[in-house]
Amino acid sequence: MLKNHADNFVNKLETFNSIEGWCNQEQFFTLEYILSFLDNIKGDIIELGVFTGKSAGIFNNYIDEGETLKLVDMNMQYDTINQNIKKLSDKTPLVEWHNEMTWCINSFPQGQAKFIHIDAGHSYDNCWNDLNMSLPLLNDNGIIAVDDFFMDIYPQVTEATYNFVGDPNHDVKLFLYSGHKAYICKSRNYENVVRYVIDNFKEYVDLTKQPYYLNKSSTFLDSRTMSIVPIGDNKNIHYYRGLDEDNSIFPNDFINII
Repeated sequence: MLKNHADNFVNKLETFNSIEGWCNQEQFFTLEYILSFLDNIKGDIIELGVFTGKSAGIFNNYIDEGETLKLVDMNMQYDTINQNIKKLSDKTPLVEWHNEMTWCINSFPQGQAKFIHIDAGHSYDNCWNDLNMSLPLLNDNGIIAVDDFFMDIYPQVTEATYNFVGDPNHDVKLFLYSGHKAYICKSRNYENVVRYVIDNFKEYVDLTKQPYYLNKSSTFLDSRTMSIVPIGDNKNIHYYRGLDEDNSIFPNDFINII
């Protein structure tokens, strides 16, 4: 339920901002929103690269009976991560700990993850390989998030992500950019995800009272990707910004795009 995610964002924001880690407020806002799409979808959540467990604490809220939060990191800070999960989640941690990347990913069941968060090695090969190993683990309705996308010091992450998405053999779409994260879904689920993101964004902003807008400055035939953007000085933008030629028109030609 969207309100539950908005309430979690609002109620945990002060605690979230007090915890050491790379995940910031804009990323928290978007992660909660995207996770709300997955509310009725069963599956595990996998995080590659955990650091202090700041984002893992968000994810643990949405692990239900029969599901597992699988955390993978070669330098796992077990005590710190556990403490931070408990600060950010009211649920008892249901965690599987793994500290060897390739072996454990290859041992995970295929097609059973509803969300995979990639923030491990930052070389081109690391990013490509993490995406390549993660895709078979994703269920048909699931979403992959790649961190440090368009980060100035990691251009290779952006390059690897675009090249992976652009390979027709992978049959995926990059549907959203927000806060240096790329959000990817399987092509067959693209219309459902995009429709949800567009239709529920105004309500989510109203519930959280956060200064962001949903942007699509060209048609979906031109590009498949939307973005969530801080309002900043653009005080005349309310909820949505559309086409460059007339930004009051938010395109709706995403229907039946494969």
